[in-house]
Amino acid sequence: MPILANILISGLVAITSFVGAYKYLPLSLFETLETQTRTYGSTITTIAGSDTLSASRSVINTNFSNLNTDKFELSDWYATTSAAQITTLANLATVGTITSGTWSGTAIAVAKGGTGTTSPSANLVMIGDTTSGLKAVAPGTAQQVLTSNGVGADPSFQSAIIDQTTDYNFTGATRIKNLHASSTAANPITLNGVAYNTPSTQGAATTTLFNDGSGNLTWLRPEYSLVASTTLATQTSASTTLSWSGTGGSDLKIIISIPAWNSGVTNVYANFNADTGTNYTWGQTTAGTRTSAASDRAFIMGETGSAAGVFYADININNVASSTKIATWTGFKNTAELDGGVLWNNTTSKVTSITIGSGTGAVMSAGTRISIYASRE
Repeated sequence: MPILANILISGLVAITSFVGAYKYLPLSLFETLETQTRTYGSTITTIAGSDTLSASRSVINTNFSNLNTDKFELSDWYATTSAAQITTLANLATVGTITSGTWSGTAIAVAKGGTGTTSPSANLVMIGDTTSGLKAVAPGTAQQVLTSNGVGADPSFQSAIIDQTTDYNFTGATRIKNLHASSTAANPITLNGVAYNTPSTQGAATTTLFNDGSGNLTWLRPEYSLVASTTLATQTSASTTLSWSGTGGSDLKIIISIPAWNSGVTNVYANFNADTGTNYTWGQTTAGTRTSAASDRAFIMGETGSAAGVFYADININNVASSTKIATWTGFKNTAELDGGVLWNNTTSKVTSITIGSGTGAVMSAGTRISIYASRE
């Protein structure tokens, strides 16, 4: 019986203690315990330290419900991909530099070091702008280059401009196609340190550039230049005429070379500008024998009989339009030396063609070569 009595007495004491704590124990006793626990951000109602448990029953139940709803499970503390209860985060002050992931938010503001736009214009060059972050440069045309317009101004596409006051030094191979260059005495072209002033017009055919010793270039004929020539491939029974364009030089040189003087050829004749009138007076010394005559068709060279052989003559002509033309020649027929001269009584025209043939009915030998050289004007 003593044992049963002890149990009943202990139970009665426990009940009495609980009722006493429920009715009279202040909640400030539990505040210390609450402040030592982790808070999870739930919404709870504050209970005054003087409130009793019985008077705060409904508030305590509501707070427990909120704590249960907003609880943060232990597994959430160690989550690697998500935390189900987190819906918003006001800031990430402790995150630091983002080193991975893909940014897919709105445009980063200019003030934050961004461009201020998520849609820059296609195919346009973008430049900085203090208010909008980026702006586009107006498109140019093909071959234009982006050029600075100075401090405080936007660059723009413009045609390339070369500073003609600056010296440019090229150390490697320089290739220029279709070079267009001009020069004057004041601004000559300098090649390898030598200055040249070129003419502004094209020269005549067969002319070349001559230097006056001071770098001034002029179109002139060479002292003598070839203006007409022929070499007969076969024998011909007709005469041969050579003509040349232009007015000719003030002096002419005609070279006639016949490799095989055909039997029956008694002479070689010539006339100028197809003039076959009685306008020629000529004379010749052949092997010491003097012959002279006036001819109604031409002047005669090498009239020494019909023996076969070679013929060569070098004729020099004064070719001034307003003067009587005077020609002299030297040469050989076979072994006989030739010296002669002719007057062409024409004071209006220069010689611009010559006809050469061999005796009446004779044949010009194959390989016969005739060359005409004109001096500078």
